[in-house]
Amino acid sequence: MKKVAYGLVGLLGFAIILMAGCSSNKSSGGSRGGTSRPAAPTNLIATPADAQVTLQWNASSGATSYNVYQSTTSGGPYSKVNATTTTDYIVTGLTNGTEYYFVVTAVNSAGDSGYSNEVGATPQASSTKPNPPTGLIAVAGNAQVSLTWNASTGATGYNIYTSTTSGTGYAKAGTTTNLDYTVTGLKNGTTYYFVITAVNAAGESGYSNQQSAIPSASQILPPTNLSALVGDTRLSLAWNTYAVGTEPFGMTIDGGGNVWVTNHLDNTVTEFNVAGAVIGTYGVGSEPLSIAIDGSGDVWVANMSSNDVTELSLSGTILATYSVGSGPHGIAVDHSGDIWVANYNDNTVSELNPSGTTIGLYQVGSGPMSIAIDASNDVWVANEFSNTVTEIGGTGVTKGTYPVGSEPYSIAVDTSNDVWAANYGDNTVTELSSSGVTIGTYPAGPTPDGIAIDASGNVWVSDWGNAVTELNGSGNPVATYAVSNHPNSIVIDTSGNVWVSQYADKTVSKLRPGVTGYNVYQSAVSGGPYTNIGFTAATGFTVAGLTDGTKYYFVVTAVNGTGESGYSNQIGATPVTTGTFTVGRRPIGISIDGNHHIWVVNDASNTVTELNSTGSVLTTVTGFNAPYAAAIDVAGNVWVTDNSNNSSGDVIALSLSGSVLTTITGLYMPTGIAIDESGNLWVANSGAGTISEVTSSSGYAASNTYTLVSWSTYPLLSGVAVDANMNVWVTNSVNGDTLSELTYPDYAAAPSSFTMGNSTEGIAIDRSGNVWIANSGDTISELTYASGYSSAHIFNVCNSPRGIAIDNAGNVWVDCYDKTINSTLIELSSTGVVEGTYVITGSNGPKGIAIDSFGNVWVTNEGTSGNYGSTVTELAGIADGPQFWPYTGPQFPGGGNW
Repeated sequence: MKKVAYGLVGLLGFAIILMAGCSSNKSSGGSRGGTSRPAAPTNLIATPADAQVTLQWNASSGATSYNVYQSTTSGGPYSKVNATTTTDYIVTGLTNGTEYYFVVTAVNSAGDSGYSNEVGATPQASSTKPNPPTGLIAVAGNAQVSLTWNASTGATGYNIYTSTTSGTGYAKAGTTTNLDYTVTGLKNGTTYYFVITAVNAAGESGYSNQQSAIPSASQILPPTNLSALVGDTRLSLAWNTYAVGTEPFGMTIDGGGNVWVTNHLDNTVTEFNVAGAVIGTYGVGSEPLSIAIDGSGDVWVANMSSNDVTELSLSGTILATYSVGSGPHGIAVDHSGDIWVANYNDNTVSELNPSGTTIGLYQVGSGPMSIAIDASNDVWVANEFSNTVTEIGGTGVTKGTYPVGSEPYSIAVDTSNDVWAANYGDNTVTELSSSGVTIGTYPAGPTPDGIAIDASGNVWVSDWGNAVTELNGSGNPVATYAVSNHPNSIVIDTSGNVWVSQYADKTVSKLRPGVTGYNVYQSAVSGGPYTNIGFTAATGFTVAGLTDGTKYYFVVTAVNGTGESGYSNQIGATPVTTGTFTVGRRPIGISIDGNHHIWVVNDASNTVTELNSTGSVLTTVTGFNAPYAAAIDVAGNVWVTDNSNNSSGDVIALSLSGSVLTTITGLYMPTGIAIDESGNLWVANSGAGTISEVTSSSGYAASNTYTLVSWSTYPLLSGVAVDANMNVWVTNSVNGDTLSELTYPDYAAAPSSFTMGNSTEGIAIDRSGNVWIANSGDTISELTYASGYSSAHIFNVCNSPRGIAIDNAGNVWVDCYDKTINSTLIELSSTGVVEGTYVITGSNGPKGIAIDSFGNVWVTNEGTSGNYGSTVTELAGIADGPQFWPYTGPQFPGGGNW
């Protein structure tokens, strides 16, 4: 079975732990056709002044410049103002009193990123000093106090003052253009007094209201980095989550408390501080997975595809690169300063001295993934394929090999010198004594992959159910925390914060032990008063029932058994309206990328249209010849099957800016396309009865072709999907209305064939492994995983179902071209019961279907024979959000931050 789950380094007292993994048979990730388009800039802020607005934002990894856009309407359309190579820009020549809206994109040789967050600002004349800020709030933390306040009209910045005497003796503590500031380095138990002033070109205002606070180690700190993503009548809030690079895996924390993350697909490492601000992004080797820091402060990175280790200084400068074994995954530093690397592909562990010289190479079990060091300086290695843990003494002597659960991915050592392994294959955690005796096996979440142990001996385990489970030292569950998409690596800082990397959405989340949940507050006015609208245990919350075009303001607090924190930073956001949007002629395929952009394949006009989340056309790409379907990889490249190009047909890769990256030839009438977890393309050659595997490791230059049915039977292959076990499924709507399965890893073996309903077309696979087929001859088929795919359930739901998708709750969505009434959208439960029927207003022959992060369902309107359609319809917020795993059919969510 093939999976991708990686990266763990836990730096806990004496132990540095890392885990990372992928199959030795298929490369994970790899090149995506050259330079990747950079991620969208984050944390855009705007400071108005006289006839101008100053913009500032966080840098985007790989960006060479930035484009600045403005509009007088929230959500656009935007017009380009200028380009800059810095992370700030002053927009001049504006009209005082008019509210402007701004977004920024990052640019490199591959093109533009998506838009940053939108900010609004109203320029004001600055002939007079601004008024003092109002609404100052002070929230005490551990040796720090967090301040928030209301904006002062005309201010370009704010000065922060503190004193230990009420009403006097203020000293300047800092300056900011934000509406919040944290004063650090304070003494716990001391009362501090704070005031704020507003500043512009005319001078400084008087003091704001005074607030006091007493820092304490027991205070609950407020959430940080609150952000919002808008949809139709709803929006999604997130906090304590920070953007990094593409497919973040391994993590570690340096002596200054900064977090280091390997970005597997970007070939970079991101360093950011505890507040989430990026300090730097540094290039390393090919496909970095794991990371550790030695006693001198040097950073060591294991690079899976270049078979080497990069040594960086704490400033991000590359000091040296050292060759190791094949496919290095795990990395750790022992108490002598030696570096230990688990070489996944050749079943060895390399030992390097602090100068990078290899001083030992040791044979271990099959598929070594993760390494941990115990108090005796023994090295423990988790071996995925042999289901064992190997113990190596500090002298290089193998002390023993001990059985654990199925497919151990990560490993950690606790303060009692017990060894803990997270077993991906059987959803358990195994505890071994220091002599290798099994102490216990404990249930964990689905497919656990990351593990770390805190100073109290509690064990933290991440799993692909998008959760982190906290166990006590006896293996009993303490708490479960919801996190974002596909968490893997875990590290714990000296304050007890648990940091989790989430490889599928380019983020890292911070969990605070003892926080039982969060209260979410809403207001119609900036600065409040706020109304509590809900409680959640997760670091995100969806707010529904909002009015499109109305701006709302939100803050979040943290809660535990002793009380509630102060407010987080405030975020304002305006929901946008869904509807029907014009694209090319005969739109059939549809996919949604990680920037929430919708890509529509227009068969009759030979174009591909890119829309933003509000339905505005961003790009129209021409030059196709009967394009059929699109899939989007985790690097953001858009792969389009071009059914008749160059007679036999091609697959064309586009960047997110619409430029052509590469063309794959040698195919025959390609139709359906899917991308597996290793980044390989699977393309149905419709008229030949074959499917081509185009591998990422070959640079997409070569393909393996497997026969599904004989070309002499007039096949018509259409839908393709890859399940979580790397099996490939293909629908054939003419040759007996069958479904074919190619089984991993022996794709060349004779495929399995299953009889479905009449005219098999759309395909999707749910989280349980069940395969769902839209039979345009009026039925839905379900082939159940639990029954071993022995027989199909048939459901009569509507007339001519064609497109099919599955949401996060497991509900099945089918669009139906009904010959007697309006076109409809049907929602089925996971057991096939109809739960909802929705009219697709203005639709004419719905075909493709995709679900975005807000639960909006997007449907292409293909039209009827001889009467091509040219629109896409968005139905607002009726689904439960996109399904991330397994990747299904033409809709491949990519791995962006949904």
